[in-house]
Amino acid sequence: MPGEPEPEPGRQAQIAYVDTPGVQDGRGPLRRYMREAALAAAADADVVLLLIDATDRRGRMPERLAEADAAALGHASRSHPIVIGLNKVDRVPKPDLLPVIEAWAGFAPGVDVVPVSAITGDGVAALEHAIAGRLPLGPPLFPAEMITDRSPQFIAQEIIREQLYHQLGKELPYACAVQIETWTEKTPAELAIRAVIVVERESQKAIVVGRAGARIRELGIAARRAVG
Repeated sequence: MPGEPEPEPGRQAQIAYVDTPGVQDGRGPLRRYMREAALAAAADADVVLLLIDATDRRGRMPERLAEADAAALGHASRSHPIVIGLNKVDRVPKPDLLPVIEAWAGFAPGVDVVPVSAITGDGVAALEHAIAGRLPLGPPLFPAEMITDRSPQFIAQEIIREQLYHQLGKELPYACAVQIETWTEKTPAELAIRAVIVVERESQKAIVVGRAGARIRELGIAARRAVG
């Protein structure tokens, strides 16, 4: 966006993002695990970044974090500096967006609210600048060339989960987990992966598999294409 702040000359920051699941309101073991992972990350972080969907009329206001399924996450978040990334602002009229920004500005003392559009990139530089400005001073924790500390197996799991999201809509992927069972590097250019998709309920299995296995085949094809 025009007018976005630029980093101070000579100042650099290393930001290590810990991606977590969002608010989880289910009672099953999978939902409980995801909820505990989000709470642990919020408790350990130097800065908490809350990504809010500006188009979600139910979930885009701070009151959402006062509800029973989200209260623990809201409480853990307030223990650290908070940056609010208000995403998809390109899809919300400004008169509707301003009250949301004002509401989050009062969520906690010193909170930063940064409107962004992930699909266009608007506001992303300002978001990184806001996060970097809240980090404690210290030496880098990772080598400069390091992109992630996650294993290739974990990244493969996330690629498969991403394709679940694209193919099955918004809700079901959050009730799914992916586990790599076998990982065989046949040649430097050929890799064979066997993955298991775990769902919460028996009825969800048919949705993932599809008629005569069509959906699961399409999922495998899409995941391989995503890897390139």
